Parts: sequence; C-alpha cells; structure tokens
Amino acid sequence: MTFTYTPFAGERDRVRFHIGDTNANAPIYQDSEIDALIDEMGSWQGAVIAALESLIARLSVPNFTADWLRIDHESARKGYERLISLKRDQFGLTVFSVEAVQVDRVDDDDFNEMETVPL
Repeated sequence: MTFTYTPFAGERDRVRFHIGDTNANAPIYQDSEIDALIDEMGSWQGAVIAALESLIARLSVPNFTADWLRIDHESARKGYERLISLKRDQFGLTVFSVEAVQVDRVDDDDFNEMETVPL
C-alpha cells in the first residue's frame, strides 16, 4: 500500500487532510485510490465528498456482538455524515434536488381526448 502525506503539498494531500487520513501507520486510502477519486470527481473537493461517502458505505454493515465485545458503526457513520455536510458547505457543493413535471395543455395540437373505457 502506497501512502504519502505532506500537508497541502498537492491535491491528494488536501483530500487526506480533509478526511483525516494522515496517519501513515493506519492509512484509509492508497495514493492511487485518492488520485482516481480526484480524476473521477474532477476536483479535490469533490474527491473529499466521494471519499467520505465511501467511508460511510464501508461502515454501513450490521453491528457485531460477541460475548462482551460490541462493535457499533452508528456513531462513526453519523460523524462522517456530519462531516460531509460541513465539507459541502465549506466547499460550496450544496446538493439540490430537482423533479421534472410534464404538463399537457388542452389547447395543444397534440392533445387527444381521453378515451372512455367501459367498466
């Protein structure tokens, strides 16, 4: 696994800083994975959001309990979800939802009267 980090030396380092992946002894992503995210998303800011979404997906597994041991991913997921919201605001990457509505007009030339169907 290739891991490099020099604070703010490049786009990959910015992504690592913003997602908290700065510990060489416990890396989350390989350099090549972050580079691919930057290419795919078109910016290091978009790569930050995509990396955080991927971390949430990794943590979206069932909780585990065995005897005295309990592994619960919920608090980590919630933390990453809050971080995504903060980063979207910080980077100006607000998510919008749009729904298209098709409108037909009675005076439209293509309007056909509805057929009546016997019941």
